[in-house]
Amino acid sequence: MSMLSRCVMRYSLYKINLWKLLIFVSPIIFSILPSGKLAGFPIKYIFAGFVLVLFLTKLSSINGVFLKHMAGVSVFLTLQLFHGYSEFGKMAISEFLLASGAILIGMILVHLFEVYKWGLHELCMVYKVVVIFSLLFKAVIIASYYYIGNYQDFIDVFLTEYVSFFGAGFMTMQLPMNMIRVFIQTDLVVALFPLVLLMSKRECCFNYINRILVVISSIVVILGFSRYNMLVSGLALSIYFYRDRDIFWIKFVFLFLIFIAALAFSDELIEFVKLRFLSPQNTASDAIRYNQAGALWNLFDQNYWFGGGFGAYSKEVIRSFSSPFSYEQQMLSLLAKWGVIGFAIFVFYIFYIIYFGAIKKGYLYVLFLLLFLLASLFNPYLFSSNMVMIYMTLYYILFYEVSVHDQSFQKK
Repeated sequence: MSMLSRCVMRYSLYKINLWKLLIFVSPIIFSILPSGKLAGFPIKYIFAGFVLVLFLTKLSSINGVFLKHMAGVSVFLTLQLFHGYSEFGKMAISEFLLASGAILIGMILVHLFEVYKWGLHELCMVYKVVVIFSLLFKAVIIASYYYIGNYQDFIDVFLTEYVSFFGAGFMTMQLPMNMIRVFIQTDLVVALFPLVLLMSKRECCFNYINRILVVISSIVVILGFSRYNMLVSGLALSIYFYRDRDIFWIKFVFLFLIFIAALAFSDELIEFVKLRFLSPQNTASDAIRYNQAGALWNLFDQNYWFGGGFGAYSKEVIRSFSSPFSYEQQMLSLLAKWGVIGFAIFVFYIFYIIYFGAIKKGYLYVLFLLLFLLASLFNPYLFSSNMVMIYMTLYYILFYEVSVHDQSFQKK
């Protein structure tokens, strides 16, 4: 082999490895960064452009059923854009870009994973990186709080600089025992991590590194102090350890340590429970959601068959002047935006995914999907780019994870 041939081969291998690295990093970037920019640099948009261009070059090898599925989703989202644009203009475009940036980018990355012969094992690796980064991310924030020493100074100085650098903030509040809450949307991805491990069905699913990461994921979620995410994490953690039948003694020690901690910090734990579930802050937060429900129902009444389309919002309740179409009650807002017909299509689509996903992974897939959908009753998760990995998990299993029951489905 000539020197020129060897150089060409090395360049080709380097190019392939570079593409693989960028594809692996892309869902991490989408999941971790709270906004599209980093220090004013539009890093998410650059990665989105990269995966779109690479996808177009690999379009010829795509699964035919998957391509039709992508086309159907794209058409539905585009129709909602046109429907909403006539009345809500730029707001319709903004919401369309958010939805596309979450759902379609997730689908594109699924195909690129398949092109390079990656599967759930590699997707689990991405989840693990996100879990570790989330822990480090929150550890730095909490360490900064202790370094500053005063909560109000922490808000005025650190949070202001954080928003300036990352383009978006995080939810925080003071907690008992001189702690603070650090909630980011990625917490839901981290909370679902144990279920993804179980769906990977690898022997290493229950090795010590994964067991440690599962516990770390629950710590990350607890630091976020979200009622729903803590329930999701507790459920996923329980199922994981229940399925891990080889470490009875570790489960026993783990539960024993929890019992000891509950006894040692009983008063503080009671304070945490009261603060998270029984405090006036929760009452105020829930009242906002109740007000949204009434406003969204009135918006639905204005055009209950077809809805208002993307960008639709009610002037009765505006949570954000930059994104007035965004509501904590996102599922109800979709009914107002899409109307009875559009929402019925959405519900049919969900049953379609549940049916074929259950063939592949049984109750774990159904539980994973339902926990994700239920989260939209409390926060606007569905169109968040931080949820790209969840869409990747759902679509990879649905279209590329082969089971003995679905050969005909794959070949259609």
